[in-house]
Amino acid sequence: MLRRWIALTSLSLVFVVSCGNPSGSEETRPTDIPEVETPEVPLVPPPELKLQNLSERDWALDYLDGTMDGQYTYRYTGKGVRIYVVDTGIEGDHEELKNRLLPGFSVFSERSALQPGWDSAEDANAHGLHVASLAAGTHVGIAKDARVVPVKAISSSSTAVSQLLVALEWILEQEQAHENGRAVINMSFGLQRSNAEGQSLLEYWLEGGEREGFKGVDDLRVEDLLTQLADEGVVLIAAAGNKSENKATYVREEHYPAYFHFLDALLVVGNLESPTRIHESSMEGEIYAPGTNVWGAWVSHGQYQYKLMYGTSMASPLVAGVAALVLERFPELDAREVIGVLKGSAQQHELSYKSGKKQVSTISVPSVLLDL
Repeated sequence: MLRRWIALTSLSLVFVVSCGNPSGSEETRPTDIPEVETPEVPLVPPPELKLQNLSERDWALDYLDGTMDGQYTYRYTGKGVRIYVVDTGIEGDHEELKNRLLPGFSVFSERSALQPGWDSAEDANAHGLHVASLAAGTHVGIAKDARVVPVKAISSSSTAVSQLLVALEWILEQEQAHENGRAVINMSFGLQRSNAEGQSLLEYWLEGGEREGFKGVDDLRVEDLLTQLADEGVVLIAAAGNKSENKATYVREEHYPAYFHFLDALLVVGNLESPTRIHESSMEGEIYAPGTNVWGAWVSHGQYQYKLMYGTSMASPLVAGVAALVLERFPELDAREVIGVLKGSAQQHELSYKSGKKQVSTISVPSVLLDL
């Protein structure tokens, strides 16, 4: 039997730079937006890092503002919105998120005696930090004024579906106690679905089982919690997952939460390698966003840095950040309506995928916030 697995849906390119001091320039804004302060930030890494062209610095934000003009211009910042990052925790002292973290939660708190640091939501892996910075980082993020809640439910060694359930239950309790229902959850991971016999979907297929006949033992419990969260107004964003070279088959139905792509309150995000190409490792997304060569916050040996990573883990939090912008501008929308806006405003493109073409939906901040 194949071993159970958890996938952090990202890979790193290991080129790391130290944090720098950002600076920017003015740009004319469209006139059909209410006049508000329009800060701009340069693309990272720091200006002193000499690269061949600006797009190598950070094409993700540039792409999402719909211009590809070498800078990121924004009008909304996710103010008043909470973004729960269910991941490996978050290192809160990085300049990208400093002073904007709310008290978090760790499902591993009972293991703190064995693994120091796991009594908090701090990040021993840095995956969660990178993801959170893309959703809400000061320089690299989309929703620059959103508050971030670290929910530590993923470890590099093992994570059970039961731990995901505990994390989602905790978030549900928090939101039930909140009068302001504006919240987003980002889930950049994959937890294997297993049936009552302990088989994975792939094992079931290899034994001749039909795709529609597979029933995950935790399907109903996870779906029920996700539905309750949506009913509380929480927007659910999930990474589609990355194909693995050492597996004969890998589809999004193999793992939570992407399996629940059929829910109207959850949006599954795939990985764009460039404005014209889908990354060949990306699982099928309902919408696609930049997820390749994306700069995000990192910490290594106590040094706060930035790092290039790729995977649907990077694409998902960018969309979570856009969802926070929607909630800021349209606070009356419920979770399903926000997902409807994200899907309904998506732009249709025929993009390169492997050796062929694929028609997909891509996200753009101006389309989401203007064309309604």
